[in-house]
Amino acid sequence: MLPLVAHATAIPFFGQIVPTEAQTCAAGFGAFAQVVNNIIAFAITIGIVFVAPLSIAYGGFLYVVNPVNPSGRAKANKILLNTIVGIVIALAAWLIVDVVLTVLTVTDTKTEGSVDYWSGKLFGDGSAEDCLLTDAQISNEALNQAPATGPGPTTGSCPEGYTQNGSSCTSCNEGDTECSYTLPYGSSCSGGGTFVSTTGQCQVCTEGDEGGCTTSSPVSTYATNTGTYGVSGAQCASDNTACSVSSLESAGYSSSQANTMSCIAVIESTGNPNTLPYNIAHPTSNSTACGTFQIVQTTWKAYASGSCTDFSNCTSAKCNTETALTMISKNGYKDYTCATCNSKAQGCIDKYK
Repeated sequence: MLPLVAHATAIPFFGQIVPTEAQTCAAGFGAFAQVVNNIIAFAITIGIVFVAPLSIAYGGFLYVVNPVNPSGRAKANKILLNTIVGIVIALAAWLIVDVVLTVLTVTDTKTEGSVDYWSGKLFGDGSAEDCLLTDAQISNEALNQAPATGPGPTTGSCPEGYTQNGSSCTSCNEGDTECSYTLPYGSSCSGGGTFVSTTGQCQVCTEGDEGGCTTSSPVSTYATNTGTYGVSGAQCASDNTACSVSSLESAGYSSSQANTMSCIAVIESTGNPNTLPYNIAHPTSNSTACGTFQIVQTTWKAYASGSCTDFSNCTSAKCNTETALTMISKNGYKDYTCATCNSKAQGCIDKYK
């Protein structure tokens, strides 16, 4: 208990009662614990810094003015004794509340359960969540999904600012002499071809005497391989290598995980691993939800590893699959069942758990 007693020397406390992090969000239990500790610390500060000295001064005054008066000295003794007992009770209350809150705020991901460790955490950088939903989460920054009105960009659609032009997307406006092209969502170049942004075509070049370049139009990679959005429990089609049940099981998912996540992939991205970060296709959005399972950048950084660490790999089916597996293995399906998440995800979980 010595570290706790030493920690109490941080009093006097004259800081703000409600932590800054919890002033613009739905406060979590971490913020509640911090507020309770701050109130206790402030009350002890008032008692020890102001009330106790005045009481001791008054008791001393009674001693001085009643040098031979037994009743006056008895009153002074009582005041001094009550002051000391009050200080002890106040400190004991702080310690008791601190210990209780310490136990209640130990999380599954923390193994350091000692009272002194958590005392520092409750007054320091915090261990329990300060916010249930932060400003960023409310604006979809930390939600593992696009807005709950539907999935992300659908196969064959163009990013915002581009219009369909044959099998490609173009940003050309009337009067432009040069055009920029990009691939529609879910499209790619077959045969190892490279997409040329100035022509909107795929190009395959060979070397040698008979070498040359051939062009072809982009093809839809996953157009026929997705499940049906809006159908309860729908899963990615069996030939969708990004999220079919068999593909996920081959990647290390358990049967339950594979079935559940195949269903979630349909409601999040229609099973399309080429789904770019949502805020790229929709610049007015703050959501970075990306890829097959619509994993956002902050979550990606927490769970991606190896060659998939960089968020630019979020449209890689392999990386999205690996990162999602790590995420649900460590965190369950919490990232898909928040208050503002796509409600259909819970249906997938209930059906295939």
